[in-house]
Amino acid sequence: MPARTPRHGFRRAWAHLRFDDGIEINKKKVHRLWKEEGLQVRRAPRRKRAGQSSVPVVVADAPKVVWALDFQFDSTVDGKTIKIASMVDEHTRMSLLNIVDRSITSEK
Repeated sequence: MPARTPRHGFRRAWAHLRFDDGIEINKKKVHRLWKEEGLQVRRAPRRKRAGQSSVPVVVADAPKVVWALDFQFDSTVDGKTIKIASMVDEHTRMSLLNIVDRSITSEK
């Protein structure tokens, strides 16, 4: 079984024997046999981390230097969609813009 499904461990093998094949076998026995055979679950390869950005980080050391923009979408009780746009100054944490509307275009 491990050759066919290398990502399954002893628990999955025990469940297959017990429930699919109908063999009454203890989970501890399957675990002991699994270890004696030197079987191991093949681990998934690690994902690469994202590289460092080439754009330098801008520090908000004064007002009006760094602004944060956020778009949110929600729905009302009657099921219609509303859009929320907000802009915050990162240094002062003051809200510069709040728009709540069903449609937000570039003119708003």
